[in-house]
Amino acid sequence: MEEVPDPRLGLTLSSDLIQDPILCSSPFLRRVKEDSNFIENRPKIDLTRLFILKYRRIEQLWSETLFITSNNLSEQLMNSNNWWGERK
Repeated sequence: MEEVPDPRLGLTLSSDLIQDPILCSSPFLRRVKEDSNFIENRPKIDLTRLFILKYRRIEQLWSETLFITSNNLSEQLMNSNNWWGERK
């Protein structure tokens, strides 16, 4: 017997009750059954993998930022006579 959630009450309704013609006349119960099937059949999301992908993207952005910063610093040092930034 399939159970369908009733979001109003936080309870579940058995599929036998939903098959009852009188109860099926309620648009709310029909909607609950459709929503339940949609939620049950939607693709599952692997949250661990999603976190790793986001973390790797942030790590990549951070390393790109450090690379750009280090390149700018080395250019400044090459264009100067000393550490104080005076021009050659």
